[in-house]
Amino acid sequence: MTRTPGEKRKFSQNGKGRPTADTPSPGGQEHPSNVSQLETSLRDRESRLKAILQASPDLIFVVSQDGIYLDCHSHDPTLFALPPSKFLGKSIREIHPEPLATLFLNAYAEVMATRQMRVVEYPLELPDGPRYFEARITLMDDMRLLSTVSDVTDRKRREADLQRLQMQMAQAQRLTGIGSWEYEVTTNRLFWSDETFRIFGVPPHQGHETYESFMALVHPDDRDQAAADYQQALAAPLPTHVMDHRIIRPDNGKVRQLREQYTLVRDDQGRPVRSFGVVRDITEEQWAEAQLRQAQKLESIGLLAGGIAHDFNNILQIILGSVELAEQQVDPASSVAVEIHEIHRAALRSLDITRQLLGFARRQPIAPLEIDLEASARDILPMLQRLWPICMDPGQVQQIFTNLCVNAVDAIQGSGTIEIRLYNVPDGSPPLPGNLPAAARDFVCLSFRDTGCGMAPQTVEHIFEPFFSTKGKQAGTGLGLATVYGIVHQNGGFIEVESAEEKGACFRLFLPRHLGEST
Repeated sequence: MTRTPGEKRKFSQNGKGRPTADTPSPGGQEHPSNVSQLETSLRDRESRLKAILQASPDLIFVVSQDGIYLDCHSHDPTLFALPPSKFLGKSIREIHPEPLATLFLNAYAEVMATRQMRVVEYPLELPDGPRYFEARITLMDDMRLLSTVSDVTDRKRREADLQRLQMQMAQAQRLTGIGSWEYEVTTNRLFWSDETFRIFGVPPHQGHETYESFMALVHPDDRDQAAADYQQALAAPLPTHVMDHRIIRPDNGKVRQLREQYTLVRDDQGRPVRSFGVVRDITEEQWAEAQLRQAQKLESIGLLAGGIAHDFNNILQIILGSVELAEQQVDPASSVAVEIHEIHRAALRSLDITRQLLGFARRQPIAPLEIDLEASARDILPMLQRLWPICMDPGQVQQIFTNLCVNAVDAIQGSGTIEIRLYNVPDGSPPLPGNLPAAARDFVCLSFRDTGCGMAPQTVEHIFEPFFSTKGKQAGTGLGLATVYGIVHQNGGFIEVESAEEKGACFRLFLPRHLGEST
């Protein structure tokens, strides 16, 4: 039976179930045209393989199961400072020193056992310096090993440079207290730097990688505004955006004020796809700014009050001198003498008020001496422990105790208590205002706590202003706390006030410890 050109060979099942050709070649030999096609196909495959090998930048080895180099190819004969032909017939241990030889042999054994590719990275010390290589080892069909070796020195150096830059960035963020973040709008994925995790008070990479997890950390009273600010930013074409909000740190429960500054990346249609930003804790900064504004406001008022008090003091000196002369010229038993005596008492009381105004305005002459605050306090309340020395005018200490005690008594309705404490304050506790001298770091704290009626937040904001009083026009001058504030700041200290309605009040006066000779 003959076959026309291009006719396909047909197979049928014999009795034993094996396929048989209907036109077998005589004697089992292939047709000459088939042999020619097979040879052509093999030559084409060999040519393509050679082209691939020539184009490959890698060094390719064929290795036996017992670690003998059977074949090798490289476009760069100097890759290992050794011609590829020098590898042929040599074992792994003849070519490579320990522990690299054992590393390769273990990798070969693992590939043969698992039939999975293994990647090995290793350094070599070459004449031109150290270089790094990566070997990708696979198992061939005939159980030989194919190892493709790449020079990855440049990649390793780039990775080292990137790691160094990341470390520098992390260190810079720690030093400046500024964290960074990136948010993918389309995938709702949030990426934080280590400093950002520290600022928010959460462990790194533990479930805080979405917009919702971020909002859960925002103070409940600020969440709606924070969400509205971000939605407004998504719709606004501005290059940068600023958002202030509070958080409650999970690690210590403290409320902190944060400031976020960020920019948006948009696609060709103007839709936001990504945002980049930085965050920093501005709690102390805002506190210091508030203290500075208060100090500036009080100083302005103090300058005005001080000028008036100075002139009034001069007038009082004339009044007192005239009253004293009049008292010497009248009969002490006469009704006129009684009236003159009352005038004298009123003038003296006015003189005390003038002294308070001058003290608040920092224009009252003082004589600072090194004193033991315990000793001064013992004169008033003999129950205090020993403290570091401070440098103050003793008269000012008396004014502080008098004004704060009177203020506490007036706040108590009916029965109550006044607790006065003195204690040393360690360095760095509490956080210090930014406008204090650099040397002022150790403080003595004088604390006055009462169980009185307390004050509302809006009242606390004004208590140190001259002539501000909640006692009514006939009950107080409004200068007591202003005088205390002026004295404390004049001596390089600061005041903290803690109060709430119906929960009493606590005034903490932080006075710097005296470290040197008095002047």
